[in-house]
Amino acid sequence: MKRLLVCLLLVGVVGCGSDADKAIKEYNKGVSFAGREDWSAAITHFNEAIRIDPDYAKAYLIRGYTYALQSGQLDKAIADYTEAIRIDPDYVEAYYHRGVAHRESGNDAKAAADFAKVDELGYKP
Repeated sequence: MKRLLVCLLLVGVVGCGSDADKAIKEYNKGVSFAGREDWSAAITHFNEAIRIDPDYAKAYLIRGYTYALQSGQLDKAIADYTEAIRIDPDYVEAYYHRGVAHRESGNDAKAAADFAKVDELGYKP
């Protein structure tokens, strides 16, 4: 009985990575579709990665980038970059891309604030 309990506990611990693995798999599919400029399919896979792992900052970053590339959906891109920053406050690439999106949308003050944070974090694009 103890052996069965130990096995179940081990399966539970080892299985913890399975959702993360699924999220990464969906993220990678999204990247693949984005590389072929199939924006709709890419966003579908990034959405699934985020559904599986709501704290997957990189999925928010790249989905935001995809929104910006897809058809200039800068509001959605900015929202995703902001979420990536909420998850990881030192995510310099998210600050950089949010700054670019703010600049492209005509919000120079917010762009300047993001670029100042990029400099503070030491990022050189």
